[in-house]
Amino acid sequence: MDQREGFATKYIEQIEDFFSKANQKSFGFLGIVRYAVERFSALRGVEGSASIAFFTIFGLPPLLIVLVSVASYYLEIPDIQEQIIQVIREIVPIPPDLIIEFLEGVLSQRSAVSIIGLIGLAWAGSGVLMSLTANINRAWPTAKIRNVVERRLVAFLMIGTFILFIAASSILSTILTFFSQFDI
Repeated sequence: MDQREGFATKYIEQIEDFFSKANQKSFGFLGIVRYAVERFSALRGVEGSASIAFFTIFGLPPLLIVLVSVASYYLEIPDIQEQIIQVIREIVPIPPDLIIEFLEGVLSQRSAVSIIGLIGLAWAGSGVLMSLTANINRAWPTAKIRNVVERRLVAFLMIGTFILFIAASSILSTILTFFSQFDI
């Protein structure tokens, strides 16, 4: 057993020596790659990317329903409808007919969507934001570790911020369209 350990130690030292020389020849590039791979592994990067992908697939549709439901009061304006369809078309590879059908369905049943339903959809949609913030915080050692309640609150604040940005964007776009008609 001691002889095997001696050979293993000898080969590890040779590999480290080879790596050190190759790192010097590459001006430290190999060291950076090695550090990145070690850090990615230590911080469970594969697990984080898998959780973000999972919650994006299953959490994005409810989140989009919440955003469209809240913004539906502005959707009756055809220009805003076209802008939202264009943004969704760029983000999600869905045929335009399905997007229009989805928006018309939300608008027709807007009164049937209650506050409790919106909260439930926001709860389901906030999973992707919770996973994203948890994994971003994991990457920085000095970041505050949040418990589940704090992460959920941050996710709801992000949803609220998205809604405010969409509303502000719609209002600003309408104002700019209005003022572009005048020759100033």
